[in-house]
Amino acid sequence: MVSQPVVARLIVRFPIGRFVAVATMLWGAVLMTTAASRSFASLMTIRAILGCLESCINPAFIVISSQWWTRSEQPLRISYWYLGNSIGQVCGGLLGYGIAHITNHNVPNWAWFFLIFGAITILYGGFLFYYLPDSPLNARWLTDHDRALAIERVRSNRTGVENHVWKWSQFKECMMDIQCWILVATFFLDDIPAGGVASFGSIVIKGFGYETLYSTLLLVPLGVIQAICILFGGFMTRRFKNIRTWLIAGCQIPALIGAVLLYTLPSENQRGLLGSYYIVQTHGIVGTLTMSLVSSNFAGYTKKATASAMMYIAFCVGQVAAPQLFIPSEAPRYNTAFLAAFICFALCILFSVALRYYLIWENRRRDQQSEAEGELSGSDNEFLDLTDKEQKNVFRYVV
Repeated sequence: MVSQPVVARLIVRFPIGRFVAVATMLWGAVLMTTAASRSFASLMTIRAILGCLESCINPAFIVISSQWWTRSEQPLRISYWYLGNSIGQVCGGLLGYGIAHITNHNVPNWAWFFLIFGAITILYGGFLFYYLPDSPLNARWLTDHDRALAIERVRSNRTGVENHVWKWSQFKECMMDIQCWILVATFFLDDIPAGGVASFGSIVIKGFGYETLYSTLLLVPLGVIQAICILFGGFMTRRFKNIRTWLIAGCQIPALIGAVLLYTLPSENQRGLLGSYYIVQTHGIVGTLTMSLVSSNFAGYTKKATASAMMYIAFCVGQVAAPQLFIPSEAPRYNTAFLAAFICFALCILFSVALRYYLIWENRRRDQQSEAEGELSGSDNEFLDLTDKEQKNVFRYVV
């Protein structure tokens, strides 16, 4: 969270492909050092460094998504790379269960998890350094003709491709943009329940009456459900236009029901509690859809990088706030946490509906302004790094 202002500047300042690759390799190396941690201070230091490196990825990926795909394509593409969270939850649960059975007198079994995944991450970072381009302009696996086509196909986005000059005017515009703050609030509210699942998932399931190791396996369906919902949201945006805010609101309804059931069902209803916990994961598509709105609706390289960083700050604050709601004296039901969850889901519905009608109103206002000025189309300025508010005659928001 603290590193996001720096990350936003670095994304603009340096080639984004190399930036992501280096951050990935460094993250893997630092992760491996966790195996050597033997004190609370060293563990917290490592976690702080990991957090700073992790904070580079999501904002950078949002910018990359806008470089390569049209606005109608971006939600599904963001869904694909965001699936890494779900796949990680599924594979992490299964591999964690297996790694826990490794017996070695020299290395604790828990340390193998960090050593194995850290090494894999370093190798993957090296692959990204070679393969991931900074923009379509220098993709080594495209011909000059294909690079020109890749740039031309995103011309209609009017959100730019790449610019290494930090523009304080765009930063200020982003900070004053009500759309940005509504998206930040929605992402924050959604991540409070998500952060609880990430931090206390196995503990909550154990509280339903399951064994400790078996509760780790029962986390696997959470990732599967999340993956299905994320893909569903991505494909729905390809099938129907301007449905993103409705999907954000709609996915909160089953999650809201699940949170209410977790709060009200008796402790003896073990399967009912577990099923309700799984239902809560239907809200998982909020992250991909809010990020797709940032990718599609924020023009200007500095403004987009700033908005992406603000979204990740919201994510971090939610991750910090969520564990505080799991009060030890309320174990194993954690009523306060699930009461907060369905309040957050209800507020997410209100914010997403408010955002939808605000953007519709803004689009209509721009249509009226364009008609009054008699200017319905822009000149060849699609790649001039102009913001959405600097292109009022031609830029329309997706909802």
